[in-house]
Amino acid sequence: MKVVSGSVPGDRHVGELLLAGMIEQLPEVEFAFCGVTGQPGDSDHAYGHCKIEYLAPPLELIHRPDAGPLRTSLNSVRRIWTYERFARQTSLELQKFLSRGDVNPVWIIADSAAVIDCLYYAWCRRNFPFRLQVWDDVRHLTSLKHLDRFSANRVFQRFQCLLRNACDVAVIGEQMASEYLSLGAKHCRVIRHGLPNAVQIAELRQPSETFRIGFCGSAYASDAWKTLLRALDNLRWSFLSRPVELWVVGSDVNFSAGCPTNARFWGRRSVDETTQLMADCDLLYMPQSFQKHHDALTRWSFPTKLSTYVATGRPVLFHTPAWGSLHSFAHEHGFHLLCDSLNFKELVGVLRSLETKPGLLQAESEASVRVANTVLSHHEFRRQTRRFLGLTD
Repeated sequence: MKVVSGSVPGDRHVGELLLAGMIEQLPEVEFAFCGVTGQPGDSDHAYGHCKIEYLAPPLELIHRPDAGPLRTSLNSVRRIWTYERFARQTSLELQKFLSRGDVNPVWIIADSAAVIDCLYYAWCRRNFPFRLQVWDDVRHLTSLKHLDRFSANRVFQRFQCLLRNACDVAVIGEQMASEYLSLGAKHCRVIRHGLPNAVQIAELRQPSETFRIGFCGSAYASDAWKTLLRALDNLRWSFLSRPVELWVVGSDVNFSAGCPTNARFWGRRSVDETTQLMADCDLLYMPQSFQKHHDALTRWSFPTKLSTYVATGRPVLFHTPAWGSLHSFAHEHGFHLLCDSLNFKELVGVLRSLETKPGLLQAESEASVRVANTVLSHHEFRRQTRRFLGLTD
């Protein structure tokens, strides 16, 4: 099976985590992998049934977000004459890769604007069958490059063309599925990462211990994160008559506090280590950004770390806008620790509900376990992966 993606086995990013999990569900399949990326993966972490080759993507012109109208217009013209020319050249090399071997539909992971542009040119020359997978919405991908409106719209129109002509489409969440069906996709199935072990309710930690709040992954939702810190300051870092201890797993986080605190920064850890550290907490914090420039990410993407969270059997505190993908998910699956405001007093109120409703912590743990063993289970992940790629157990 041929695969085209900007993520490759061994690159150790979030995309690689999802990709690795999917490939592991297909041990009988030989993959010919074409990575349209300037960052080759670590061969020590690649998979035995993957043959990987690389195509250098056309050089993205990353625009300054504060560029004025004249500079933005000049950058748009430069992109047409330079980037587009290299995208066409890359698509010719990509076409050679696609013409080799089997005639099964190509598995395309649309995880960068360069992948979308090159595949669009290749598909226009020869209408080959393909399956399309999307992790982050194209509008988020173009915003990361600060593309001007004209360039971003061109990438979006090409993505829409691929969306309409795909044999099947896999997306990361229900809101993305609804959006893409309205854009012309024939069918959308949801594929989210699931961890392999069955989950049971974790025992509550003793009242004599600190009350640990855990967070892992990227801290891009800085506005929500600052609100959490203000809420903890308001509580004087004491909750349920226990001192609060904040545990953070990730590569980078900005921290500030207005009173004495107890926090531990663990740095980047493996999935297994992260899951164990989160399992040693009392409550897990799951934020999404409220900021306008993260609108597409919050509205249509779905954070992979939620699978890690619910796999611990611990309760989850959702902090997300009312229009965010996690907001509707939390409501649908019976989670009640939900704040949709950047007003720290409202977040304090949600936390205080754990004091006024003694059984709520246990009920939220039960909700995590229920979701972990159903919609975010390894069984569901495997089933949807194999169906998307035309295989059955």
